[in-house]
Amino acid sequence: MSITILKRHLQDFRKLLSLPHTRIKSVHRFTPKQTVLVLSPHPDDEILMGALALRLQSENKMKVVNVAVTMGSNKARQKVRRIELTKATKLLKWDNVILADDWSKKKTQLAALLKKHKPVLVIAPHVKDRHPTHEQTAQLLLGCLKTCDTTVAWAEYWNLQNNPNCLVEVPDAEHLRQVSALECHKGEIERNPYHLRLLGWQMDTVRRGSEWLAQKGAPSVTMLAGQLYRLEKWHNGKAVRSFKPAPFAHATDDLTDWLE
Repeated sequence: MSITILKRHLQDFRKLLSLPHTRIKSVHRFTPKQTVLVLSPHPDDEILMGALALRLQSENKMKVVNVAVTMGSNKARQKVRRIELTKATKLLKWDNVILADDWSKKKTQLAALLKKHKPVLVIAPHVKDRHPTHEQTAQLLLGCLKTCDTTVAWAEYWNLQNNPNCLVEVPDAEHLRQVSALECHKGEIERNPYHLRLLGWQMDTVRRGSEWLAQKGAPSVTMLAGQLYRLEKWHNGKAVRSFKPAPFAHATDDLTDWLE
C-alpha cells in the first residue's frame, strides 16, 4: 500500500470531520531507561495492540520489547511468520523475544523477562478477547503478576472489553508506522488486509470510547484515530483499586505524566 495515499486519506478525514492536524509538543520527559513489554499472542498482534507502545517509544524514548507468545497454530507457516515478525520489529526498532512452544515453559520465561526488565508498562490482550490464544496470553500474564509491580494495559482486538478506562489517541505518524509494520506480515495481510482496515477500526474506537468515557451528551473528543485500553496498576500481586488514569490521552499529552 502506498503510504502517500494513506497520508492523503488521513488529511481528507481530518478535513471532513473538522479535526486539527495534531502537532506533538517538542518537549516530553525522556525515559530511555524504562521498558515497555508487549505480550503478543501471534505475529502482527504486537502492532495491532501496540499504539501505546509506539507513542511511548517515539515521544518518551522508552525501550520496547515484543514478547511473541506463539508463532500461530499453522505449523507450516511458523517459520515464515518468524521471519515476518523479525522484519516488523526491526522496522519498529523493537527488541524481540520468542517464547517456547510449551505453555508451562512460557510462564517461567515470562516471569524471568518481567524480573529482568522491570517494565513500567505491559500491554496484553484482555481476558475475554474471544480468541483462545489471546485469552491464554492474558491468563499467562495474570499468572506472573504476583511477583511483579507494574502497570498493565489490557488491549482489545477481536472482542470489546466491558470496562476500558482510557482512550489513547493514535497520531498520524504512529498510524503510518503501524501500517508499514503490518505490511511486513505479508502472509497475514494477504489472508485478511488488517492494515487497510486499521484506520476504520481506530476511528470507530474513538466513537465508542468518546461516548463511554466522557459524560453522557458531551462533545466527542477531537481525535481521528484511537485505541482503547484498560489500565491497571499492579502491586504485591493485586490490582490497585484506587488507580484511575485520565480517560483520554491526546497526542499532545506527555504519557509519562498520564501513566503516573
